[in-house]
Parts: sequence; C-alpha cells; structure tokens
Amino acid sequence: MRRTTFPILGLAVVALGFLAGCPQDQVNFHDDLDFVFDFKPFDPLHPPGDDLHIPYVVGAEMRMYALRDHDKMNLESAWAESLDTGVLDLWDRHSDATQTDFRCRATGPGTTEVVIWRNEAGTRAWGRAAIEVAQPKTAELTFAGPLFIDAGREEFRVNGPVNVLVGGTATFLVEYADATGRRLYGNGVLEVSQAGEGMDAYADQTWLFEDREWLVVTPLTPGDHVVDLKVGGRSLGAVTIHAVQDADVAIIDLRRESESGHDNGDFLAVLALGYTDTGDPIYGIEYSWEVDGFPKAGEGDLYKYEYDRRDTSSLQADFNGHTQKTTIHSDYNDGWVSSTNNIGCTAAATPGRWTSLVLMLVPLGLLALRRRRVPSPLRP
Repeated sequence: MRRTTFPILGLAVVALGFLAGCPQDQVNFHDDLDFVFDFKPFDPLHPPGDDLHIPYVVGAEMRMYALRDHDKMNLESAWAESLDTGVLDLWDRHSDATQTDFRCRATGPGTTEVVIWRNEAGTRAWGRAAIEVAQPKTAELTFAGPLFIDAGREEFRVNGPVNVLVGGTATFLVEYADATGRRLYGNGVLEVSQAGEGMDAYADQTWLFEDREWLVVTPLTPGDHVVDLKVGGRSLGAVTIHAVQDADVAIIDLRRESESGHDNGDFLAVLALGYTDTGDPIYGIEYSWEVDGFPKAGEGDLYKYEYDRRDTSSLQADFNGHTQKTTIHSDYNDGWVSSTNNIGCTAAATPGRWTSLVLMLVPLGLLALRRRRVPSPLRP
C-alpha cells in the first residue's frame, strides 16, 4: 500500500491544480532599465537576462513589462495594479494580446507586489511580481572612461579628492547602495549642490540607450571644490574636486580597448589619461590626436575607430608637450576624436515613449549605414 500512496497523492495534487485553474505565474516581468554599456536600446521583445532590477532606489521611474508565457494567452484586457502605492505607484497602462506595460515610480522604501489581473475587476490574476524599494545610503562614483574601452572600473573609482583640469569637464557614473551595501537600481534621482563659486556641477541622466545616472563637473578656478550629493533631500556625502593646472600633468597614457576577438567592422576605442608626477589620474583633459603623423580634427580624451585587421596605424595623443603612441588596426579615414563626456543620448521626453521611437528608427539607421559605409551612428 505504501508503495502506491505517493504516486497517487502526486497525481491528485496535479489534478487539483488543473481543477483550480491556470497558475498565477503565466507572465514574465521585465523593466526597461538598461545597464549594459553597448549603445543599444531596450527591446521589450528581447529583454536582458535579468527579469527585474531589484531593489529599486527611491524616486526611480521606469517602464515595466509583463510578457505572456505562451501564445494561447491574450492580455488585451489585463490590468496592472500595485498592492501598495506607497512603495510603487503605476500608471499609463497599455495592453495588447502579447504584453501589458505601464510606467511606475519607486515612491518609498518597503516591499509590495505588482499583480497583473485578467481584467480590471481584479478577481483572477495572470501573474505577480515581488517588488522592493530601498533608500540609498551611499553613492559610488566611477570615472566614465573605462566604460568606453570595456575595462575594469576599480582603478577609476573615486575614493577621495579627484583631480580635474581647470576648465575641463569630467563625467562620473553614479551608483547607489543601501545601508547593507546592496546595489540599488534606477536613476533620475540625484540632486547636486556645491559650495561657493568656481565650479559647475550637475546631474545628468541617459535614457535612450543606457539607463544611467551621471555627475558632470567643470572646475572654473584652481583649488578644492566640494560637491554635495543627495537623493530625496537626504545627503549621501560629498566629493572633493581638486582643480589642477596644465603644468600638473606629468605624463599621459593610452589605454586601448582589446582588439582580441573582434571582427572587421567592429567599433573600438582608445582612452587617453593624464597623471600627476605621483601617479594620480587627472580627468577633463582634451588631447590632440594624430594617425600616422597626420592630425585628426577635434580634441578629446577618446579616439574611436573601425577595426580592420588588414590595416595598421600609429595613433598618437598630445597635450602640453607630452606625447604618447600606440598601434591600432584601422585606416586613417575610419576613426574620429570623441570624449568620455559623450555619454549617450539624453531625452526630456518620457523614456518609454523614446524607446518606441528608437525601435522604429534604429533599423532604418542601420540600413542607411550599410549603404553609406560611414562610422558608427553614435559618432558625436
């Protein structure tokens, strides 16, 4: 008897599940937060591997998607609801047969559920998602440079006063953590203030391709300038910008993005960095560039080029009498001068609506690029 009890019970449980109706996990949740620095727009049909970027930072706004699990479902009448709008509020709902999506805002710390009801009456659900929102305790700053060359960030994290050239502009990625050190996701929440004159500092957000928060600083006079960082009126600490002169630049270095594993036609970058005589980096420098002895138009700390293993060129950066060279596989005509301050596309319009626009325009842009054979569509 005992040998048959467990199989029979198992069949009974399965049968009971079918009698009770479809399970409440038939939708897959995603948000449109894009943290992969690849200049590609969020595509709700092919979302990133992460389902939801949780916990969210207080104040962050995003668009959330619930995609059907199989083609026998129809979500046209689906209705999204947050069970606690004090944690997550949502609005601007849209539904069709394959998905339902909505805008949402992390309104306060805590936990809640987002429920996708089968209709507005809210008696049966297609699925649920657990949501957590947290208050940030700290803000971590990282110089934007390594993101452009796919390099490690540790060397470029800000752990004290940071050197920026007087009159130069430097951009830093801002990431949040709670009191336990957990990373918090979302952007559009940073508040920046500065004491005294001689410094221009502000928060910037990129929406179209990378969902990131940035601190942009331009010291106007030499010396130390303190910039306070806040979220929701609460202080996350301050960063000291040490404004230096041209003469403080002792050496320059070129950091080349690895060409290994890349195909002809891929776009790569070389980052130029200045250092003091004690080896501390100096940001905000604009360099002059040459390829095979011929100057390139413009000044900046980044050189972008189209990789071609059949071509070899000598790339040189110059600043205030300092010179550094490296070798790249590219033709003179297939590269251009850029800057780590060109962090992507910012938009005053609602991010979700920009996503739809980009999804329509990108294929047309790529088609035009193939016909014209010009450098990257993101060339500034």
